[in-house]
Amino acid sequence: MVQFEDYYSILGVSRQATADEIKKAYRSLARKHHPDSNPNDKVEAENRFKKINEAHEVLANPEKKARYDSLGRIPHGAEFRPPGGGGSANSPFGQGTAAGAGSFRDIFDLLFQSGNVGGADPFGAGTPRSIDGEEARFKLTLTLEEALKGASKKLNLRNLPSLEVKIPAGVREGSKIRLSGQGYPSAYGGKRGDLILEILLAPHPDFKLEGNDLESGLIVTVSEAVLGTTKEVKTVHGSFSLNIPAGVQPNQRLRLSAQGWPKKEGGLGDHFVRVSVKIPLNPDPKMRQLFEDLAQLET
Repeated sequence: MVQFEDYYSILGVSRQATADEIKKAYRSLARKHHPDSNPNDKVEAENRFKKINEAHEVLANPEKKARYDSLGRIPHGAEFRPPGGGGSANSPFGQGTAAGAGSFRDIFDLLFQSGNVGGADPFGAGTPRSIDGEEARFKLTLTLEEALKGASKKLNLRNLPSLEVKIPAGVREGSKIRLSGQGYPSAYGGKRGDLILEILLAPHPDFKLEGNDLESGLIVTVSEAVLGTTKEVKTVHGSFSLNIPAGVQPNQRLRLSAQGWPKKEGGLGDHFVRVSVKIPLNPDPKMRQLFEDLAQLET
């Protein structure tokens, strides 16, 4: 019989903790209790560090976590007798005893046949694991043109070396780019963390991006709206002639097909032109007379 190890208590997280919360708690505790960080209490630190690693290895593995959770809620340090762990000669826990002289981790591995018994358990030797470096996160703001065509950007990040990164064409607001091994270095012999770039798009003076489509505005006069006309319209792919139909309405959207943003599945979205009608504020006498004549025709 051994004492039950509450891995959630060891990491200081609840049973409802997410994978990210478990990982964050582990990294914090591992840094704090690593033997190299506790030269005056190395033996005790090594024991704590081993328990922290043991708890993380189980809880960070969905299959092992599910098996561990199936044991139910048992107080930390309570005497633990494995289900079916009698004293028969065929018991894997040793003849004449419920659990032999093994640790809780040994029993857990035997109980679920995880294959970490007999010296294969990396924690058994008491050698501290290395800890990988932390992820670095950086928000990178691009112009619409840079995001559309792709760009090469030089990053000057605090506490990290300068880095030039190539941004692929067609990235979107909120896209994340992972640069392996470009994050914070490890102080404990592990590999360097990753760098996560989150893409932000700067507001554009002419265009608004919505999904795969772009939108811009166009002002026409009253006569152009009534009679129709042709206007030169700028898009991110160049300038195009747009036919303004007679009787176009204020706030109406006109479509330029396949002149928008690159789609993930291939092809381009559309470009929409939203029409505004310019109303004269101070018409001269001749124009006023024309509108008065028009008003008579409209009645």
